[in-house]
Amino acid sequence: MPFPENHYQGDYVSEIATAFREEHGDKWVDHDYESDAEPFLAFIKDRVLDSLKQTLEALGIRFDRWFSERSLHDAGRVEGVVKTLTDRNAVRTDDDGRVWFNSSEFGDDEDRVVVRDTGVPTYFAADIAYHDEKIERGYDLCINVWGADHHGYIARVKASLQALGYDPDRLEILLYQFVSLVENGAPVRMSTRGGVFETLDDLMAEVGRDATRFNFLMRKSDAQFEFDLGLAKSQSLDNPVYYVQYGHARICQVLAKAKEAGYTVPDAASADLSPLVLPEEIDLIRASLDYPWTLRAASMARAPHHLVNYLQDLIGKFHSYYTRYKHSEKVVSSDKAKTLARIFLCNCLRITLANSLALLGVTAPEKMYFSE
Repeated sequence: MPFPENHYQGDYVSEIATAFREEHGDKWVDHDYESDAEPFLAFIKDRVLDSLKQTLEALGIRFDRWFSERSLHDAGRVEGVVKTLTDRNAVRTDDDGRVWFNSSEFGDDEDRVVVRDTGVPTYFAADIAYHDEKIERGYDLCINVWGADHHGYIARVKASLQALGYDPDRLEILLYQFVSLVENGAPVRMSTRGGVFETLDDLMAEVGRDATRFNFLMRKSDAQFEFDLGLAKSQSLDNPVYYVQYGHARICQVLAKAKEAGYTVPDAASADLSPLVLPEEIDLIRASLDYPWTLRAASMARAPHHLVNYLQDLIGKFHSYYTRYKHSEKVVSSDKAKTLARIFLCNCLRITLANSLALLGVTAPEKMYFSE
């Protein structure tokens, strides 16, 4: 049977329907869906939620708590928050019986309906109740991650917190733009309603977890982003994640050669860095010293792309240094003083790269194929 034109299409719908049939057989064939959709909705919700959890787990994302909007209604929190707003004179009822939140008095551009004329709360009422509950958990700062198409909701949600007596600055919103996929220079056409799309599972299967995470973290969250599938799959220095991982592996191999030659990386207390006089070595030292400040700035701004940019710049400096001097001023040579100073520097770079990649949730391989 074909899908109705105004319904979502796609194999995933058929897969869920098939799974429901396999589990329940013909038990619900004659059930009146219009009067009671709960048996179907519960099955769909659980199956889709499990799928989301598995995908996020594969990408290295874990939520401590999953929150159900229904729990707000079941616990009476939605009605309770509307009553609180009523007690604080922050709502009014019009002639049609609709309850309006006077959000324009708290910085929003217009007032918002929180209870329909049917007596049913709006989605916004549930949003208010959720953030009220979220603040009550005791956090000093609550951070929400929203799609950029929800930009217009920021003012109204913050207005509701202020009306409830909270400091609206305790809520911070991070907006993320939609991601478009590009392959061979052409956009990958997608339509969720038409059932034509690439899932995150598909993307990870094609380019790997490291490339997926690194590419998503390369851009400012609210910037437009084209994910180049071909580039993400390539094992070349044009691939951003490969470029950084390759640098880490190259440094590890340099340190391994030093160990084979009988050298041990000196500790910070005994290291003599006076032989490091090449301009590129000084640049690498300065760049390494920038790491704590870069990390702090990225954290304060909720902007991991600052750390990604730093890594690309840092490893770029090392690649240039290594390539320029690999035949004249080698890291590992018969000059003990220079070698010890240089492997100390290399080890500092290795630690910085490894720690940064770990923070980004990306692996730091010690060996990768490359041709010197």
